[in-house]
Amino acid sequence: MFIEHSVAFAVRQGRKGVHTDTLLKRIHQERFLADWTEPMIRQKCKSLGIPVRTQMGIQGRNYFGVHVENLEQALGRALRIPAQLVPDLTPNAPAAPPVGAPAPPPEVAFLAAPADAD
Repeated sequence: MFIEHSVAFAVRQGRKGVHTDTLLKRIHQERFLADWTEPMIRQKCKSLGIPVRTQMGIQGRNYFGVHVENLEQALGRALRIPAQLVPDLTPNAPAAPPVGAPAPPPEVAFLAAPADAD
């Protein structure tokens, strides 16, 4: 869910996905999985059936990443957009407060590190 919401946020910002090191940075900012490395995130994605591209250009930088089209294909459906990213279409509705990137859900702290792929 965290990856899906992160990709949805990136798409809303005009990008086609999110780099795996950016996902790890967001997780670490929330003080989760402090001992994880970026290759561990890629390995966990792979074990969950989330495709990771080896080169994904986002904002002028090529790196490993999760692309919206690949993720939707793997999920077999369109991304579910978190409620805070859905615009209010009510006539004369007050402007929504600015929203930052989604934080990892609390249960991410209980994820086990992926086993080494030796």
